[in-house]
Amino acid sequence: MPRRRRRSSVERSGYGRLMWPWGHLAVGYLLYSISIHALLRRPPSDRAAIALVVATQFPDLVDKPLAWMLALIPGRSLGHSFFFVGPLVLIGMLIAGRYDRPEAGAAWAIGIFSHLFTDVFSPLAILQMDVSLGFLFWPLIPVPMSTHGGFFETILFYLNASISLLFTPIGVLFALSQIIPFTIMLTVWVYDGCPGLGLLTARVSSTRSG
Repeated sequence: MPRRRRRSSVERSGYGRLMWPWGHLAVGYLLYSISIHALLRRPPSDRAAIALVVATQFPDLVDKPLAWMLALIPGRSLGHSFFFVGPLVLIGMLIAGRYDRPEAGAAWAIGIFSHLFTDVFSPLAILQMDVSLGFLFWPLIPVPMSTHGGFFETILFYLNASISLLFTPIGVLFALSQIIPFTIMLTVWVYDGCPGLGLLTARVSSTRSG
């Protein structure tokens, strides 16, 4: 029988399923922009773009502080579970519809579900044959803890792992798989007229003037 390859400490840590924030943002925005152009023949609105940005990061904004600061749950559990995000997406779409913002509701749904999709099928997970679906069904399926000290210690762990990985063939492919989509996303965003930027700038200006 062929010998099973011994997994490194980086792989055992769950790094093989890592997707950085800009990767989530790139995939989510491209999916949403393509959908809006195909259905409505126009770019995303300002509010929808902002909802999309928040949604693409939302699962990690829920889980990472609870895991890395308080060690209450694994790094991919509550905010990544269908049992939590499913009702949350539905509530968000209902609220958006109530205020006549269906486009923002769609952005909210696409952003969150694209985050889950890219976590499951991240380029590094595929390259390292480390694809996992278990966290989507937490707490029915247990998920190992992924904390490496405190919040900043865990961030430094993954940053160091990223730097180390860059000097390997898989690391180069992984970096390109995130840099290229992000570059494409920025190009599409500019082509769309930088949706969301004007609204944020106006809010900041009004806050300062007030």
